[in-house]
Amino acid sequence: AGSTRLNGTPVPDGPSGSSPLAAGIAIYASENPTPGALRADASATPDNVATIVFDVVVDAAAVNGTIVSNQGFVSAPGGGVTDQPSDDPDTAAPDDPTRDAVGDRAVIFAPKSAALLVDGGTTGVVDPGDVLRYTITVYNTGGVAATGVVLRDSVPANTAYVPDSTTLNGVPVGRPDGGVSPLVAGVAVGTIGAGESAVLQLELRVNAGVAAGTIIRNQALVESNELPDLLTDGDGDPTTGPEPTEVVVGNAQQLSITKQVAVVGGGAALAGSTLEYVVRVVNLGAVPVSQAVIRDDLEAATPGTLTYVAGTALMNGSAVGVTVAGSLITADYGATVGPLAPNASIVLRFRAVISPSLAMGTVVTNTGTVYWNDPTRTASASVSIAVGGMPGIGVLNGAAWHDADFDRVQDGGERALQSWIVDLYRNGTPLQSVVVDGAGVYRIAGVAPNVTNGDRYELRFRAPDAGAGTASLGTADSGFTNGPQRITDILVPSGSNLQNLNLPITPNGVVYGAIVRTPVPGAALRMLEASGGTALPSACFDDPAQLGQITRGDGYYKFD
Repeated sequence: AGSTRLNGTPVPDGPSGSSPLAAGIAIYASENPTPGALRADASATPDNVATIVFDVVVDAAAVNGTIVSNQGFVSAPGGGVTDQPSDDPDTAAPDDPTRDAVGDRAVIFAPKSAALLVDGGTTGVVDPGDVLRYTITVYNTGGVAATGVVLRDSVPANTAYVPDSTTLNGVPVGRPDGGVSPLVAGVAVGTIGAGESAVLQLELRVNAGVAAGTIIRNQALVESNELPDLLTDGDGDPTTGPEPTEVVVGNAQQLSITKQVAVVGGGAALAGSTLEYVVRVVNLGAVPVSQAVIRDDLEAATPGTLTYVAGTALMNGSAVGVTVAGSLITADYGATVGPLAPNASIVLRFRAVISPSLAMGTVVTNTGTVYWNDPTRTASASVSIAVGGMPGIGVLNGAAWHDADFDRVQDGGERALQSWIVDLYRNGTPLQSVVVDGAGVYRIAGVAPNVTNGDRYELRFRAPDAGAGTASLGTADSGFTNGPQRITDILVPSGSNLQNLNLPITPNGVVYGAIVRTPVPGAALRMLEASGGTALPSACFDDPAQLGQITRGDGYYKFD
């Protein structure tokens, strides 16, 4: 709060200490303090610059490796400027958000584009027999190197790989390749240093007989030693998530649609918070698209969760052509502007308030649909965020307690497992650890979504005094795969706030001193066969450590 400056001059905060930029501020250059005025200046005179500075605090619970992504937008209706995005000057990618990693980590982003290389048919149109050149640029904007980087990609349907066409940073890869794309097995990029990038190119020929209107859809995978597997991004905008790269064959009208959500003022999307939605429609084809209309019904996906903020809906920065009837927002580009040109876009931006009565973890989903052509064609995009969640990442929550009555509910009189440790693993490697608080509750924020990349998340619970011989005292309780003091196969969607990833321990008993009646740590227990008195094999137990287990400070033991 109180940190925003325009050309060094303080800018008052918004309501309750919120950032004034959330509502938007009129900017001006230091040479002329007229609000909203910047003179035409092709030579970029130093005094004709508006500089905005503000500070933010990183969430104390953010997992190391969390990507903090931020982007501002400038509009000038009088100058024909609409939602011009800010650009990170540390990368070669145009109009990309500024992205920083929590901790000393690599930050990878990999846009993938396609260009018509051999145009043997209709000029400017992708026809059967034409050759496309794909370019994948892998950026590392983090503070340390990304090592062991590997690119993998399959050849998309309706195309054939052009032999010996793959290059890495301009150097041929795997030649002769026998007509098999080296990306199928994986191309070793190696190490990408901080602030560096790698460029891979290959060529594909569109198969003969592919029908007009066919979409060639493709997406590569970037692997590294330090980071989760990352999908390439087709629109070059990391804020909308990784989309496939799409190319339309023939003279066909084709639109793509993406949707993103942000919390106005930052932080978690709590009940009563205001969300800003952005629906972006792009003409993928080589011909103009007629009769384009975007519709967004706040009640369609999750009724009763959102309320429209009056006067906030804008299409390409203007309220012209936008109507709101109840929960339905309509942006009629075709009737207002006319046909949407190739590569041109429509941006619908609006705000909505989360219902104040929603419980933590409630998922709020919003869907936008674009309609075009006659007969009408459609495409839709949805985005979800859970109450208490943050856009682009996931949050894990749960509790750990001694479930004395075995009902898997943390009742008031049951002892919280204060100071127990919850370890988050990704693909078998420790990622983050948090400590259970005095109420028996824990929270892990900033978890990268794994729904699309196949990463495996696991939670393991352990006592602060656990040792090599410590055994499990209970089975976890969650909506995922539960085991002895662990939860596996956890799926983390973007914007999720997963609740009730719990550990209710249920020990069979306690070893204690008969006179002073205090727990005995360090006692070793084995379960024997009644007939022969020999110890049961470890395979008899859900947790093999329960055979010969050593009691901890509380004296508890358990055999499953």
